[in-house]
Amino acid sequence: MIPRQGSNAFHGTLFASGTNEDLQTNNLDDDLRRRGLAYPNAVRRVFDINPTLGGPLKRDKLWFYAGFRYIETSSYVGGLFYPRDPAAWVHEPDTTRPAINDQDGKNESLNATYQLSPKNRLTGFYNYDFQCYCHFGINPNQTPEASHFMKSRAIVTQGTWVSMLTNRLLLEVGTSRYFNDLPRDEVPGATQPRITEQATGLNFRAQANYPRNSQVIWHHRASIAYASGSHNFKAGFSFEDQYADDSTRAIAPDVTYRTLNGVPNQVTFQTTPYVFPVTLNPFAYYAQDQWTIKRWTVNAGFRFDHFKSHFDDISITPTRWLPVSRQFPGQDVLDWKDFSPRLGVAYDVFGDGKTAVKATLNRFVLQEGKTQTSAVHPLIAATNTLSRTWTDVNNDRIFQGDPFNPAANGELGPSPNVNFGQPTAILSLDPDWATGFGTRPYQWETTVTVQHEIVPRLSVLAGFFQRNYGNFTVTDNVLVAPSDHDPFCVTAPLDRRLPGRRSVGSTI
Repeated sequence: MIPRQGSNAFHGTLFASGTNEDLQTNNLDDDLRRRGLAYPNAVRRVFDINPTLGGPLKRDKLWFYAGFRYIETSSYVGGLFYPRDPAAWVHEPDTTRPAINDQDGKNESLNATYQLSPKNRLTGFYNYDFQCYCHFGINPNQTPEASHFMKSRAIVTQGTWVSMLTNRLLLEVGTSRYFNDLPRDEVPGATQPRITEQATGLNFRAQANYPRNSQVIWHHRASIAYASGSHNFKAGFSFEDQYADDSTRAIAPDVTYRTLNGVPNQVTFQTTPYVFPVTLNPFAYYAQDQWTIKRWTVNAGFRFDHFKSHFDDISITPTRWLPVSRQFPGQDVLDWKDFSPRLGVAYDVFGDGKTAVKATLNRFVLQEGKTQTSAVHPLIAATNTLSRTWTDVNNDRIFQGDPFNPAANGELGPSPNVNFGQPTAILSLDPDWATGFGTRPYQWETTVTVQHEIVPRLSVLAGFFQRNYGNFTVTDNVLVAPSDHDPFCVTAPLDRRLPGRRSVGSTI
């Protein structure tokens, strides 16, 4: 993305749009009402305004370009309503208050350019995004008060220095910081705890949990480029320090309930709050060289990628339903190294620039985030929820019994997991794959194209494209071997579409 830069003249733009429910029709009729649809999906309000302005702060020296945007969008969720009583054990919809999926947000950005000298330029960029997903996750099976109230923020700051060392040599250095926060909080008016009605699948009163996700990414890069017309060369590196802090905070009283036709039959306990941070460090070196010799243009390069990830030791204090401290050790997880060549060739068939044959052969690696690293985190492997049957004998909607006793007691059934809250790691990564050279998932891309200009501004292109993928990941249950299974035969029916049009036995 290349942001706009200011100049010695002031320029600006303004974009605005909007609509509301009065400008939309629907197909709601008496037949649909008889079937139970009291209100359809519909636009409630959409509004968007976006002014920008750029110009000089100091002529021929310092310029700016700034933008602002405010956007609001909301819609009605068909057939879903707010409850008459948000604390009731049975959801009774208030048909005068249809559920609303509403979002509003704003964006502020500023790009400043400072000409240090005729050959040196500094650029600073700032961008702030705010978005309120005020009923995040709302759907026909999740009432408004049982959704998430998510006010997300994202801030980008970056600086770049570009220096023309000589008429043919260009140096570029840049750094940036990205901060993102996704807190999923209670919707105002939510009543604890959450209830799932088994007969309808409806979730109401509150969310099951309230996770929070934040991350900080520092990105540093530098490159040097040489250009002479027939010969162009570029080399550089990039490095990132990524820190993600995922957590789930406590909800009072850290339980959720399940009912069948309004009668409780299950209670679920949680170990919240807890947090599990991870750190990722991808970096790369690259170089590319382009030569033009007569009718041939050759572009050859390579890229070396190195990806590392780990998580630190964490200690979790006692919680309401797990009143003991928990310790989880840190671990180095991924250490991938990959060498990826890049090659492109173009040939001007007749030397007039109208017909060209082009071919490329390139290797690319799969982009990796925190998925693999988080998957083996011992806290993730721990059982952080525990569901027990509940027979509400006295119909007081309060479970009677000792939740710390794994045996059936009071109104509680037996615990299905005596390791509640403890790490029960069932997933590990093969060290030869997680720390190897060339073991990361990859693809080779091959292309061959022919392009010909028929008349000025009109050309035709024909091409062949092929991708070959490798290093597929598989999940292997190391506790089970092929010898643990018994073979058996399935006799396929006689069918003319089968090979030989006869019965075929297959061993599975």
